[in-house]
Amino acid sequence: MLGLPFTTYSLTRCGAPTNSPRQILAGLILVAILTASWRLKLMGEADVLAYLTLEIIHPVEAGSLLPPAFSAFLYSKILMLAIPPIQLMVNLVKVAGEPNLLEDIDDPLWKKLLALALLTTNPSLGSVPAEEVRQDRRRLVLSRVLAPLEVKVPENGGSRWYVPAYPLIPFILLGYVLSLLAGDPLALLMQST
Repeated sequence: MLGLPFTTYSLTRCGAPTNSPRQILAGLILVAILTASWRLKLMGEADVLAYLTLEIIHPVEAGSLLPPAFSAFLYSKILMLAIPPIQLMVNLVKVAGEPNLLEDIDDPLWKKLLALALLTTNPSLGSVPAEEVRQDRRRLVLSRVLAPLEVKVPENGGSRWYVPAYPLIPFILLGYVLSLLAGDPLALLMQST
């Protein structure tokens, strides 16, 4: 993977502010996290390259504990925590208009509520169906939320619920803007205590 040499270069290049061992370690940890996320298919190549580009082009600022790319990474993941509540509200409105979406699902109420927060009815957002029919019973398969999106699951009986695949680039951009405006999240936590 090209991340290690690029990160090493960005942390040690001429003209960059003096980098503490903590900042160098944070940069190397980011590369390890990105490599693991890519290998586990949790993010695509474009997302990894976006973080590595931030690592290369944005120098480490004096007084910062983390490189800006790592700050953008943390902020983007925090922003992604807003997806399930928003998806829950969207799906509640959709189910209120079309009650048959959950009518014949043979699952407990808690599983249906969890599905409303994690799944979508829009097939263009997700290609992996999250329903299956066994012994004439339609059930939600929430474990497919954790499966890589490249795995094609055969559809059984016209699925109405899908695992959504949201693009990460907008979250990376917002995370980078937050890292520029708010600064290093770790330094902010240390200042507040």
